[in-house]
Amino acid sequence: MTIVRVRRAAMATALVCVALAMGCMAPPHMAAARPLRTKIQPNDNSDNHNAGAQDAAAALASASDAGLPSLKDLDVDRIKAPSAIGAAGRPLTVQRVKAPSSLAAEAPANGKAKVDRIHGPDSDTDNSSSSSNGKARRSLAVGAPPSKLKMNTLKDNAPAAFAELSELPPAAKKRAQDKLDKMDIPAVDGRTLHFGPDGEPYVADDFPVPPVSRERVEEEHGRGRRFLTENPPSSYDNNGLPIYHSRPGAPNTMVLDFDGHTTTSNNYWGAFSARPYDPSNDGTAFSSYEQGQIALIWQRIAEDYAPFNIDVTTEPFVTQGPTDMHVLITLSVQTTGYAMPRHTSGGVAVLNVFGSSIYEYYSPALVYYDNLGDGYAPYISEAASHEAGHNFGLNHDGYGSSSYYRGLDGTTSANSWAPIMGIGYGKAVTQFSNGEYAGATNTQDDVSIIGGQTGFAADEAGDTPATATSVTYTGGNDFKADGVISVRTDKDWWKVQLAGQGSISVYATPWYSSTDTPGNNLDIKLTVYDSNGTPIAVSSPSGSTDASVSLASLAAGSYYIEIDGVGDPAVLATDYGSLGQYRITGSVVADGTTTTSTTTTTTTTTTTTTTTSTTTTTTTTSTTTTTSTTTTTSTTTTSTTTTTSTTTTTSTTTTSTTTTTSTTTTTSTTTTSTTTTTSTTTTSTTTTTSTTTSTTTTSTTTSTSTTTSTSTTTSTTTTTTTTTTTTTTTTTACVNDGLESNNAYTTATVLSTSDVALNAVICGGDVDWYRVPVCGGGTVSITVGFSQAVSDLDAVLYTQAGAGVSTGYSTSDNEELSHTDTTGYDTLYYLVVYSYNDQSTAYDISISVDCPTTTTTTTTTTTTTTTTTTACVNDGLESNNAYTAATVLSTSDVALNAVICGGDVDWYRVPVCGGGTVSITVGFSQAASDLDAVLYTQAGAGVSTGYSTSDNEELSHTDTTGYDTLYYLVVYSYNDQSTAYDISISVDCPTTTTTTTTTTATTTTTTTACVNDGLESNNAYTTATVLSANDVAVNAVICDSDVDWYRVPVCGGGTVSITVGFSQAVSDLDAVLYTQAGAGVSTGYSTSDNEELSHTDTTGYDTLYYLVVYSYNDQSTAYDISISVDCPTTTTTTTTTPAAGDFPSLSCPANDGYEPNDNRRNLQRTFSPGTYYGVLCNGELDWFKVRACRHGVIRAHVDLDPATANSVNVGIHRNNGRPLGLQRLRDGDLETDVAVYAPYDGEYLVKVAGFVRRSAPIYRVIIEVVGCS
Repeated sequence: MTIVRVRRAAMATALVCVALAMGCMAPPHMAAARPLRTKIQPNDNSDNHNAGAQDAAAALASASDAGLPSLKDLDVDRIKAPSAIGAAGRPLTVQRVKAPSSLAAEAPANGKAKVDRIHGPDSDTDNSSSSSNGKARRSLAVGAPPSKLKMNTLKDNAPAAFAELSELPPAAKKRAQDKLDKMDIPAVDGRTLHFGPDGEPYVADDFPVPPVSRERVEEEHGRGRRFLTENPPSSYDNNGLPIYHSRPGAPNTMVLDFDGHTTTSNNYWGAFSARPYDPSNDGTAFSSYEQGQIALIWQRIAEDYAPFNIDVTTEPFVTQGPTDMHVLITLSVQTTGYAMPRHTSGGVAVLNVFGSSIYEYYSPALVYYDNLGDGYAPYISEAASHEAGHNFGLNHDGYGSSSYYRGLDGTTSANSWAPIMGIGYGKAVTQFSNGEYAGATNTQDDVSIIGGQTGFAADEAGDTPATATSVTYTGGNDFKADGVISVRTDKDWWKVQLAGQGSISVYATPWYSSTDTPGNNLDIKLTVYDSNGTPIAVSSPSGSTDASVSLASLAAGSYYIEIDGVGDPAVLATDYGSLGQYRITGSVVADGTTTTSTTTTTTTTTTTTTTTSTTTTTTTTSTTTTTSTTTTTSTTTTSTTTTTSTTTTTSTTTTSTTTTTSTTTTTSTTTTSTTTTTSTTTTSTTTTTSTTTSTTTTSTTTSTSTTTSTSTTTSTTTTTTTTTTTTTTTTTACVNDGLESNNAYTTATVLSTSDVALNAVICGGDVDWYRVPVCGGGTVSITVGFSQAVSDLDAVLYTQAGAGVSTGYSTSDNEELSHTDTTGYDTLYYLVVYSYNDQSTAYDISISVDCPTTTTTTTTTTTTTTTTTTACVNDGLESNNAYTAATVLSTSDVALNAVICGGDVDWYRVPVCGGGTVSITVGFSQAASDLDAVLYTQAGAGVSTGYSTSDNEELSHTDTTGYDTLYYLVVYSYNDQSTAYDISISVDCPTTTTTTTTTTATTTTTTTACVNDGLESNNAYTTATVLSANDVAVNAVICDSDVDWYRVPVCGGGTVSITVGFSQAVSDLDAVLYTQAGAGVSTGYSTSDNEELSHTDTTGYDTLYYLVVYSYNDQSTAYDISISVDCPTTTTTTTTTPAAGDFPSLSCPANDGYEPNDNRRNLQRTFSPGTYYGVLCNGELDWFKVRACRHGVIRAHVDLDPATANSVNVGIHRNNGRPLGLQRLRDGDLETDVAVYAPYDGEYLVKVAGFVRRSAPIYRVIIEVVGCS
């Protein structure tokens, strides 16, 4: 593209569109979740560690992982596949879409992908978890037993394993055959089965892993920090590794190895040097983030193996014995740069070797964290427990023809289910299984197999009332108990004691990591029994794994709590795997022990009898101060018969009747209450209604007791009826503020500098986002006012690009944030406020922005003029600062009103009919700002420009694609001046003339059914066939509209070259290469035989790419795939930055001696590797044609003359102009390097491009070609 009059365009501040769960445009640090109270993490990923969020400036110059391919040099107009996965996995709208629009989780019958991939798949197309009515299937497996892998079925079901076995020496082959005959390995496990050098079988698990959003990673970070605080390890090693033990002293251990490991050639896996767990990529010392993740990983695996007598620990062993399992959590690439065994897998483990006398030889089981969400704790935990299961001899729990069962969706977020030996990612409850679900491929008794080798955990509580264990009282009336349900028949009984008539409340919860990603194995049934062993209450709610019971008016005595593991009939009724840890909490309250308010009603009866009287008087006086006011409505009844009087003074109860003449006077009863309570109590015939508010009362209580007998006496009996009112506290729901919904940065409330004290509310785990306009170079100061005693609020301030620039993480009242803008132009910042401890509170926000003043001094006078810059208020279309966040326009937008603020850039998306002519007018005043505009095709080719120096810009283009498509319009200020403007659009669509030709013909067509290849089902990215660099010629078949997905591992910085070989005459195949995050990086859209794709990885670490192949015209054909991956060698180059005197004197318009070379199509010469000096006049491009061999390295080093330096792009391209690599020089940068691997023999282009008109930067380019003769 020769359109070069596009400035830096403020792309560096544009919101990068990455495929995140929170939607398109979300910067990596701006998930709609609570940020973490730590330092701002590096911008290493967004929804996956391989997603590498890139600077949005690439929108005009190179392929961007956030959206379209290049908006600079790609001139492909035959766009059928989307060039990237857009918002939340949705492609940019293209009417004529033939390729899958996303790395979807499944494919419908027509082979076209359609599922949003951001949250990950829940089921395969052949692995459905729900019936048509939406309820999970839960019937037991029926039909013929699943087929098993034996020698006579190995070749058909496990061709790779069969080939490996065939190459083994006789003794090893015999061992392999014996093992296979003894193991009931399901036939569907064949593709993951392999044989090692001595014949022992092992499994390389390639279970698909759903992407992980940045939001999820940050949530796990917060959980890890909290877990370390609440459950500190016993110690840390010298590198900061937290040491945990789940069952210290157990005879069996499972060591989770996070600090790397080295083996020799005597090991089953051969010699390797494994890296430590280091997702932060900051060296061998464990960061706080890594420590938290290690703790979370440990606790989840400890839960999975809690029923067994094994200590899950992070403490390394000195020597490994037969019952010491070793699980290594490492990177898939060694410290030497070589790949680990089966490095594309999620985990690798030898089958059934626990307890072997040479267990160390078969160890460790391997878990590759970079293939599991780059260290995401829930994924690593599931994989590690799974691989440990293989060491114990467990096979996969599959479904139908799939070796991995994804489990069942739940009716709530708490009861979805999956087997540990299947795929448990994203499921709430994971359990060991015996195949009690429909379609099961494996009926192994997992629990008995493991327990038979380790034994089971000792029972903490008995299984009957007679053997029940007493709960532990934690103070006052509260109690707790911790336990483990270890086998299916285990029921734990706990004893509580009620001292008098009263109530019992019990709450039982299984261990779980969080409500979001629980990870528990146990679903609880809670039963309460009376002292006779009769059940009086049961709780086992569907949709929840917790249980609770509250009982009142119970007689004094012993009561029993029974804990049992059950299934949930709404999902999976079996209780087989419902085992694991739990905690009981509760309270026992006798009625006389808790008094909230007391009302006294007095009844007086006068009786005359003849008695002989002996009087004993006891007087007690006490003074009590209490906070309580009781308003009482009472009915007084006079009784001349037997009267029962109950007097409560503090906690003492006295009962008197008329058979004893008793006089009791109570002035008041001590009561404390600070809530409002309504209670109605009836005593005999006395009804009392009391309402308690708060005040201060001082009371004096005098008790006198007189007994009279054997004399004639007239006595007065004062009967005091004391009513005890129990206060029930009602929690008032938090009422949110009127600023909602502002729970995501995309719905942020717009604030201004006039918001001196904005009042708002945080409700529990709510998150509030605000958008704050700040003038260029201005200092924004923000105070978030609140009471720390009510809620611990935190706040973070982000740039518009998503970089955290100020944090408020204190543990005192209020948070203060401040930042001075460095962009130099008016921009927006984002403020997020949330509660660290999830407590609701009201708060206020005060904002002030100090804008810089401009001082101009005229030397001819002593007058100083001070100009104050007024902040530009942007339009309501923001944020549309990147093409990925473009505002969608339509032909009805006759006069759209908008604003440019300084160096702002506004993008718009314009639908145009096939063959139609689009006309656009950008209306503005040149005197206010010199606006420019460019219209791009969807492929990124500039087709019309508005570069005038007068009012308004006119653009027009007639579409040549022939089908409805999208165009992109960008508007910006050439001189960075703010102004309002409007846009008017019209699209004239062509009229269609239909010619009808009548022909009579008889055609007989014989259709031969297409026979698909053995790689199916690979119709979705989640079931992609795994390829490798040594796949020289993979043979495959496309059947009609079939779609074939492949997964290709690529080394960090490596160049992958792919050839899809086919005959165009039979079928027009196309291909697209995606990053693991879903961004299209290379396409094969030719109309000739074969497609060539190539891409140089820019992540800098080993990662996965996805290749999709499909037929554009839906015709069946055979094809082959050849792959090569060239990994870079590390070279240290010392470059001295040149000084101004190192450059020749070049100027414009004379230009340099290589002209004309500003158009790649008109180059007159081929340049040899060497050093060349040039000048870029008025934003021109200089092209240099060089030759290189396939797999050679082309390198371009560019230096700028400091005296003339300006913005420059440097790129290396194919001869057709498609980019292979690109770098930018901005903001004072004086040098850069670009290096690429050459994917073919032939000519390549080095490009040095000016980026600003009216400039003339002088440069030096050093071109090298390495590795070619």
